[in-house]
Amino acid sequence: LPRTQQKPAAAGNLKNGNNLFQGKCAACHGTRAEGNVALSSPRLAGLDAAYLRRQFQHFAQGGRGTDPKDTYGRQMAMMAKTIATPKDLEDVIAYIHAQGGAP
Repeated sequence: LPRTQQKPAAAGNLKNGNNLFQGKCAACHGTRAEGNVALSSPRLAGLDAAYLRRQFQHFAQGGRGTDPKDTYGRQMAMMAKTIATPKDLEDVIAYIHAQGGAP
């Protein structure tokens, strides 16, 4: 995705967000949310917090990642269910936001 003008930083616990992101997201999206072309994982750094939250919820609630041909989407839908609380999601988003517009 092209770089976007980032809105004000998302609020959250960066330490918890980093721990959750590194344990659940970094293997596909990169340690600084820079994305991974080889895995078809998009860059998350630099994206708007509301957009990240909305897309995450679409995956967690079955609006995305349900097509049997969408292997990566199905993986993301499964991983979205591992973020246990709304607070944890906000912490992860705050960590992603702290990464800025990393390429």
